[in-house]
Amino acid sequence: MTKKRSFIWNAHKHETLMNSISGMHESDPEEFKIISEAASEILKKYTNCDFLDEEAKEALHGLRAGWHSDTKNESIIVDGSLDSSDFRMHEPYSWQKKETRTERAKRIKSAEAMQRIKFKSCSSLYLRRCNLVQLWENLPRNVTYFDCSGNSLKSLKNGPQKVKSYICSSNKLKSLKYIAKEITQEIDCSNNEITTLTDIKISTSIDILKCHTNKLESLEGCPPINGKLNVSYNKLVSMKGAPLNLTLRDIDLRGNVVSDKSLKLAFNAMKAAKGDYSAGLLKIWNKIPPEDQMHMYPYLPDVTNDISARYEALKKYYSMEFML
Repeated sequence: MTKKRSFIWNAHKHETLMNSISGMHESDPEEFKIISEAASEILKKYTNCDFLDEEAKEALHGLRAGWHSDTKNESIIVDGSLDSSDFRMHEPYSWQKKETRTERAKRIKSAEAMQRIKFKSCSSLYLRRCNLVQLWENLPRNVTYFDCSGNSLKSLKNGPQKVKSYICSSNKLKSLKYIAKEITQEIDCSNNEITTLTDIKISTSIDILKCHTNKLESLEGCPPINGKLNVSYNKLVSMKGAPLNLTLRDIDLRGNVVSDKSLKLAFNAMKAAKGDYSAGLLKIWNKIPPEDQMHMYPYLPDVTNDISARYEALKKYYSMEFML
């Protein structure tokens, strides 16, 4: 059974209709009047935003994508994408005409007005490389694709909560607290300062997790993954928490504290032990070189003070040797 599509009317559709019947203005003025008046009434109904102040209304009408209002929730649904230019965030590029003082003041005023509009949803939200230090409270909670990469964000608070792809790479994030609760395809949080994956609370599996160039020491809290996992150039000393359904071909482990060879051995041993990382690690311990053992030993079962002291001494030895 075909699912019925809900009727949506916006300024773009209205303009398309008016352009298509423009010839009727002379050939059949009565019909033109009937259609244009009816279309205008429908447009008023679907774009009624009396809950906004005049400055916000003016800013809203400058959006490139079509939109319609949700008067019940006093919010706006964008029938397309939103990006940083819609929020009037960009100054003219070097090759463009320089803003006058009046133009700059007008743009800033419009940007402030945009932040007073509560957006309910849009198809994609692009806020990359626009000098963001925080996400605004009015951002849509339901989007298909979200990209806030290349900013100076320290928190994902106020970001979308339902997405397919969530891109927050190249920021200043130390944790993934406030990341969306529902993500179905991809997370890219690479090039940050993230130390743990335990803040990812999604219940469904994703296709790709890119978390390279961070500060992870283990993979505990890693969400279910069906495709690829990139955790290269972290500080990994353990494979605990890695999804057991993946194979070594699915995981990029280069450039960590422990060699990728030892991490791969530990991962396969964990799979053989049916997820018991400590038990698996113990079985292949003799295959791990000392320079990796001194980082991996805390994950062995029943680590005594003597064992701990021995490996800590080994760390000091290697650090001194490196200095020499």
